[in-house]
Formats: sequence, structure tokens, C-alpha cells
Amino acid sequence: MPQYFHYIGNMKILSIPQVREADAYTIDHEPIASIDLMERAAGQVFDWISGTLPDELPYTVICGPGNNGGDGLALARMLLGAGRDVNTIVVWLSDKVSEDFRVNLERLEEMGVETLAVRGEGDIPPLPQEGILVDALFGSGLDRRVTGLAARVIERMNGSGAFILAIDSPSGLFADGPTDTKGGA
Repeated sequence: MPQYFHYIGNMKILSIPQVREADAYTIDHEPIASIDLMERAAGQVFDWISGTLPDELPYTVICGPGNNGGDGLALARMLLGAGRDVNTIVVWLSDKVSEDFRVNLERLEEMGVETLAVRGEGDIPPLPQEGILVDALFGSGLDRRVTGLAARVIERMNGSGAFILAIDSPSGLFADGPTDTKGGA
């Protein structure tokens, strides 16, 4: 896969408490609803993609049922609206979903877009080797070792050979400490 990255100045990496504090501050002081903040975040990722990656690349957006998945669903909608080739996969790690995820799933459905539901390891489709995989499975708040279905999806993404663009942070990594890889992804 060709290199699409260019070094962009200095980047500040925030701890999870700092990220949560920044989100809360923005919501309290702008004011902005969390769904609108999600829309803004997805818009920033879309703008980066539009200015960096070739238009003809196909996208596979892999979403979990939380807010990171909601970011992925919003991004998928924006990519589709720009005429990009997009497949959206929802990995149902739980039937419990965040409110913002639910809203963005409904917005996609209102566009007539069907998502592929992955509820078990046998449902995981072959992932493309070409194009872009968008990792919206977990966000930056992961605080446990990844096992089961989530671990298999991450293994499949990492083994695909495709370029992976993670929203927030790559799924399976702990943002504030080392990742325990013994027995997990």
C-alpha cells in the first residue's frame, strides 16, 4: 500500500481523563450536544481523508456499539454522501448501544444503507486487502484485554493487509498503559 502519511508538526497525546475532561468542557461551554460533537469529530476525519487519500479507494467501516462506533457510522454516512464506495459492518459485541450510536445507525438506515451485522465469529466477512479499513470498534477508553468476538475481528483487521485508519486509537490498545497481550489480541 502506498504511503499516504506526511508528518504534521507536533501532536499532543492526551490521557483518557484529559480526553474526557476536554469533551465535557466543550459540551458545557460551547454548548454542544454530544451527538453534534460526534458529528464534528467525524467531519474532521472526513476532511482529513478528503485531503489525503485518493477518492477511488473503497472503504470498510467496522463499528462497535459504543460512541466510537457512532463516530464510524457518521463517517460512513459522510463518505457515502461524497460518492465513496463504503461497506459498513456493525460488530454487535452487546445489544446495549450508546444513544449517539443509535442515532447515527438510524441516520444511515434513513439513507437506505444496509449494514452487515456481525454477531458471532462465523459472521465475520473476509476483509479486503485493498482500500481502507476504518477501525471504529473501540474508542480510547478501552481498559481491559480484548477477547472473544472482538479479538477475532481485530485479528482479521490486522491480518487483512489493508491500510487501517483508526478513529481515536487502534482497537485493542490501552490508551493509558501497556497492553497485556498474554492470551488476547
